[in-house]
Amino acid sequence: MRTAFAVTIVVLALPFTHGRIAAQNAQPASGGDPEAGAATFAFGNTSCSNCHGRQAEGAWGPALAGRNLTVEYVRQSVRNPVGRMANFDEHNVTEQEIVDMTAYFNSLPPSSGPSAWRVEWPADGPQGQQIAGVIGCLQCHGASISTPRHGAGESGGDFEWFKRMVYEHTTTQREQWNQLDPDVPSSTPRPAGPWGRARMGNYSSDRLLESLLEQIWAWMNDLGITPPLVGRLTPGETGVNGVTYALNVSNGAIRNKGLTAEDVTIALLVPAGVSVVSATGAGYAGTRQSDADENLALWELPRLAPGDLQSLTITLSRVVDEELRGTIEYAKPEVPIGDVIDIRPPVR
Repeated sequence: MRTAFAVTIVVLALPFTHGRIAAQNAQPASGGDPEAGAATFAFGNTSCSNCHGRQAEGAWGPALAGRNLTVEYVRQSVRNPVGRMANFDEHNVTEQEIVDMTAYFNSLPPSSGPSAWRVEWPADGPQGQQIAGVIGCLQCHGASISTPRHGAGESGGDFEWFKRMVYEHTTTQREQWNQLDPDVPSSTPRPAGPWGRARMGNYSSDRLLESLLEQIWAWMNDLGITPPLVGRLTPGETGVNGVTYALNVSNGAIRNKGLTAEDVTIALLVPAGVSVVSATGAGYAGTRQSDADENLALWELPRLAPGDLQSLTITLSRVVDEELRGTIEYAKPEVPIGDVIDIRPPVR
């Protein structure tokens, strides 16, 4: 199914080959700071490496390492790409960063071959997934496109919201960030890099047709739009009665706009040989054995509305060597594939 679909948008894929030939015949760049370029290219600052490989060796996208690229070629590819890549403006990548990344690419040895794609997806998956895969969405957003589904839940977004996020991402994402409470953690990514970039660029509606977005949006809704819940543990503090951990659970959606999670269950796994001395916070329901015969400390909340932040604590009888683990689940909104949020372990 993947092969058959790729044929229908082959016009989007061909320019990669043309770009590679053009780059090999160009004069290499001079100047620029390869070390700064490597930092810009790295995951967490931009998302370039998701497609082009951790060392620019190529993966889903073409190799950039050791190709003697010119700054003008890289600038044109970033600002006005002709393939499947979005275009990135000054809010995403600065002119100096383009110069530095060019120097970084040219400082590397030529690639011996591409690495594995960051994200694979089933060849017989839904049409919306196939489209998102061929376009490249899944290399950043995962096989179940979780980030945009959280983003829609964060804002109460509809298809018009989704179109703006794709075609005018630089502007729309910043508008959404500005509506969030900075003190309430959210599962959707915050600004990246040293100056707060939006890592995704803007797609052209001429190259990425609205009819394709409609199919991706339908698939996203089949999977379920999800509230951006987060659970974070802090390191344990030893006291007279035991070791106390703080657990903060939040719904990072925009107040009065995003999705509310209802019938929320927070479960923290209590390691074998450890007992719960005490626990605080709304909805604490004691401990219970799971189906896997694990001891769970539970909190049950009727709802977590957008902007809600619950501060919970649990005191255990001793320090645990292993990382504490837990999950957050909710009954509504109903998500056909389920939505289980992992509670992050203590920061060490």
